[in-house]
Amino acid sequence: MQRQTNVCDKAKGALSVDVTRREMGHEAELDRLIAKRPDRRVAEEGARPALEAWMESERRHDARRREESRREWREYHLAAAARHTTLSVSLIEHHEREAERCLSAEGAG
Repeated sequence: MQRQTNVCDKAKGALSVDVTRREMGHEAELDRLIAKRPDRRVAEEGARPALEAWMESERRHDARRREESRREWREYHLAAAARHTTLSVSLIEHHEREAERCLSAEGAG
């Protein structure tokens, strides 16, 4: 036997649908406000000083790391050229050229 729905059951269903839509609308509005807040703060106050300082620190650190890497490669090639004195001249010249390239890149960076 099929259960008959009465007027109260229909009203409850309509009420729950209405409340659910209303809640979804409020959540969407809150999401929009939350998303706009950082943009508005940046527009009014500018970027955060701590973030800018951190980014600058990272740039300096990366530059130091690249410079150190160039120097280490230069030292490697000079040492390799010295080790290969008994080997072919072309291998020695290759390492000397690479060492010079590292030195010239040092001044360009």
